[in-house]
Amino acid sequence: MPQIRSRVWLLVACVFTVALILSAHTWGFRLTFLDDNEIVRGRAEWLAKASSFADSFTHRYFLSDVNLYYRPLVNLSFAVDAHLGGSNPWVYHFTNGVLHASASTLLLLSMLRMGIDPGSALAACALFIVNPMQVASVAWIPGRNDLLLGCFAFGALIFLAQRGQRWWSTLGHGLCFFGALLCKETALCLPAVFALYLGARDGLSKLLRNRGIGLAWGLPVIGYFGLRHRIIEMPSEYAFHLVKSALQHPGVLISDFGKVVLPVHLQVIATARDIDVRLGGVALTVMATVIFLLRRHLRVPAVMLACALVTMPLFMAFLASDFIALENRLYLPIAGMSLLCAECLHAIQPQKRTARIVTLAAGAGVALAFATAAFRYSSQFSDRHRFSAAAIQASPHSYLAIWLNAQPSLHTPSGPARAKKK
Repeated sequence: MPQIRSRVWLLVACVFTVALILSAHTWGFRLTFLDDNEIVRGRAEWLAKASSFADSFTHRYFLSDVNLYYRPLVNLSFAVDAHLGGSNPWVYHFTNGVLHASASTLLLLSMLRMGIDPGSALAACALFIVNPMQVASVAWIPGRNDLLLGCFAFGALIFLAQRGQRWWSTLGHGLCFFGALLCKETALCLPAVFALYLGARDGLSKLLRNRGIGLAWGLPVIGYFGLRHRIIEMPSEYAFHLVKSALQHPGVLISDFGKVVLPVHLQVIATARDIDVRLGGVALTVMATVIFLLRRHLRVPAVMLACALVTMPLFMAFLASDFIALENRLYLPIAGMSLLCAECLHAIQPQKRTARIVTLAAGAGVALAFATAAFRYSSQFSDRHRFSAAAIQASPHSYLAIWLNAQPSLHTPSGPARAKKK
């Protein structure tokens, strides 16, 4: 047992270190002036106060009265950064790198807890770390809400994967779920994700009799809405408006799914008019084909969890895509796809040496391609000029592109980087 534990902690240390090193080039990035200027500079005075730690739980995500976001733990993390580095962006970027590394190690531990062999788990976590879609969460300061959401969601999964639930594991699961709720509204879909996993693993009847897990989900939701209601009064028609607006452009959902499986069409910011839905159909075909071919070797609970973790947060992001579609919202779906890759690798486990070498070489090639694409893509988040030019080129119909084209002096010294007319 000590040898097994030392091996696990060695894997954890490797994953954390590699993820942190790969994010190091973003620590010197400046502000993109898309929300991060309000977070770092607009709230500098408030964040620097000693009372900001407690006040994080009594304020909206943005200090303005127009937003409906309640994310106190994200505000708390910004307050810690402000006390450490003031308004210098590097400390905020550094914290994002640490959180991404932490989320990656927690995802690794959750895979190991689910019975996936260390080699498969390590390979899947490597793909999770270098996935080009992670750039928006790591290199863009406001992407922190998804990084924190991932940390708490994966922590909740580690406790949930413990067979023979004890009171302390149920308590830890509930606390992690509550932390996820205090980071981003997407966490509201997690009980459904976890329920599908437990139902497939233990059976529906046992799940329905599990009062402890019901309390671990119900009490945090009640507490979250209780705290939120004290700060934000939700309009009665808000949920209806979200659903109605989302249904007007279903292509966003298909496009996001394509990006999760095949991260090749990268956009720092997008609207429904500028997305590419073709990859979505290809990605769905690839995913369904792999599951079908390996159906006799895959474990149903793991597949159910992976598919739920891909699709349900995608639907939550879909509801919020009326204004803009942001890639940082795909953090949990990418984790679900990584989990599915780990389960597939665990199922095949080539026995012959030649097959293992081929599999390893193929995985290394994909990881290298992902890392190269992510490194190049991250430069578009390095400062406001490059970010604005990339936003205009990739999504000329976005509100940001239209606004910047009207005010060229705000993003490039010599004029606007206008999108080429097709």
